[in-house]
Amino acid sequence: MRKLSVFYEHILQACEQSGKTIPEVLAFCREQGISAVEMNYSLFASEREVIAPMLSDAGLVISCMHETFDFSHDTDLGRAQQMLDTAASQQVSRVLFVAGALETAEAAELAACSSTYEATSTFMAENKSIQNMVHALSSLAEYAALRGVSITLEDFDGFLQPFARTYPLLWFMEHVPGLRYTLDIGNFAFSDEDVSYAAWLILI
Repeated sequence: MRKLSVFYEHILQACEQSGKTIPEVLAFCREQGISAVEMNYSLFASEREVIAPMLSDAGLVISCMHETFDFSHDTDLGRAQQMLDTAASQQVSRVLFVAGALETAEAAELAACSSTYEATSTFMAENKSIQNMVHALSSLAEYAALRGVSITLEDFDGFLQPFARTYPLLWFMEHVPGLRYTLDIGNFAFSDEDVSYAAWLILI
């Protein structure tokens, strides 16, 4: 079953713009058929005792938790594991990792070769930062599966992220067991790629 969701950060913005309280905006969202929120992990962790009851009172659930990490350089997965534990405790079945970034020169090299899968694959296999991401995501996917949680990447709209284009994303899906894909149809405008082709290729 499909659910309509909204970013919790947008809830906070709506409160600032309208002068309404968070519970009032959450109730309005529920009235409009929205049943879930997309939640930043750090925000939730810092205000869990406030946010969780408000969502419950409004009849809303967390559909996905998201957070930015630097798996390209940082080998300590403790905070990411805590995020997965938190997601499991809240019955959140998906977490989205923004998994790291390349140096500018590396990102430019990837962008230059990402029009073919063969060239993309060669670059990805030889790049140390990307291999660090693969190792981290593989370990976390296994950790998550034991807790009933899936980890996912999206087509991120950032030049330095090696998962902003079709073939790099496909490569990650093929090299990280258990990794899922979140399609953001707007973000492919950043890479000027055909979202229909990307969705078909990655999701088949």
